[in-house]
Amino acid sequence: MKKLVLIILSILVAFSAISCSEESEITVYAPDGAPALSLVKAMDVLEGYDFNITSADVIQTVVTGDKKADICILPINLASKLLSDGKSYKMLGAITHGNFYFISKSNEVVGIETAENLIGKTIAVVQLASIAGLSLKASLVDLDIPYQELINGALKDESKVNLLPITAVEIGTADVDLYLAPSPVADVKAKALNYNFVGSLNNLYSLGEAPLPKEIIKRPATPEDLEDFQCIFAKHEGAVTAPTSGLHFSPQLMKMMEIKGIESAFITMHCGLGCFRDIDVEDLSKHKMDSEEMHVGAEACDIINGAKENGHRVVAVGTTVQRALETAVSADNRLKEYDGWTNKFIFPPYDFCLADAMVANFYMPYSTLLMLACAFGGYDLMMKAYREAFRFNENDPENRYRFGTYGDAMLIIQD
Repeated sequence: MKKLVLIILSILVAFSAISCSEESEITVYAPDGAPALSLVKAMDVLEGYDFNITSADVIQTVVTGDKKADICILPINLASKLLSDGKSYKMLGAITHGNFYFISKSNEVVGIETAENLIGKTIAVVQLASIAGLSLKASLVDLDIPYQELINGALKDESKVNLLPITAVEIGTADVDLYLAPSPVADVKAKALNYNFVGSLNNLYSLGEAPLPKEIIKRPATPEDLEDFQCIFAKHEGAVTAPTSGLHFSPQLMKMMEIKGIESAFITMHCGLGCFRDIDVEDLSKHKMDSEEMHVGAEACDIINGAKENGHRVVAVGTTVQRALETAVSADNRLKEYDGWTNKFIFPPYDFCLADAMVANFYMPYSTLLMLACAFGGYDLMMKAYREAFRFNENDPENRYRFGTYGDAMLIIQD
């Protein structure tokens, strides 16, 4: 009997959305470019709301003139200018693609959820005037926790959270209680200095909700969904949705596989908004994939490469794992350590280098997920499986196959 190695994605879900009362009319402005794209992405999850996008050269008059916007999504330089007077606007949150971590010599866990414990402490913040600092200060203000910046000779105040601006190279040199730094700076410095990860700065949970599939789940999201819409092996924050093929695995199933001698290798890729984007071009080579952050460690490489060398089967759990593996594979078909980003788009025809089998959901039409599944299993075989599912559903609707997120899965085995 062949030995299986299961490659599983290890991530946490984070999703942000603007929340408005149905009775109120809210005016939102954003200049063209990245802020406008952020606004459009946020509005994708809402219905019945109007918004305006104006050119960057006139945004200053829009947000500071007589007709002020209720909400503005602005780049850091302009946001900082509007926040400096502290009168017209206050910061509601930050839109960012990165993660920020607290690192320290101690093991005392800290974070926004226990922010009161930060009073009297000094935090050295990389990018205090940018996303990291603005996000931390916005969260402290929201929680009514006082803070001060240690600039212009200001002395430490035991009744406030003290924020010291530093650069990345100064981590480890300041006399502070802990540091706040973005990834991968925090990862590199923590390893070099033997510091501990003691928390993360993540105000996304308070601003949004679990990204449930609206075409399937009609009810509003609940706090319990943040736990339920999550893989049991989730570990690292950074994704906007869960890798749905991983939702089929329970602790009991993982234990049963372990008893049968099936090894599991864990990798990380932070699923982005591209997971929700349909293909809208006839020439697939012209489709643009969103870049997603991924990490493949030495342990996963050893397990997977060892399995291949010993003639054992490697099973990829989902399309996200497949994309990560094919990004990190070397010319000699060995998995190598990888720490970076990928925008790899896999569609037929494609020769896969590592996985011999794949766990895949019944993906939705026009999706990049379906394209990858067809590339692995073969277009004709995949369409045959879908037709069989449709026929079964017509004959037995009570026990029908379910499609999409929270749907059923198939095991695709290559010859």
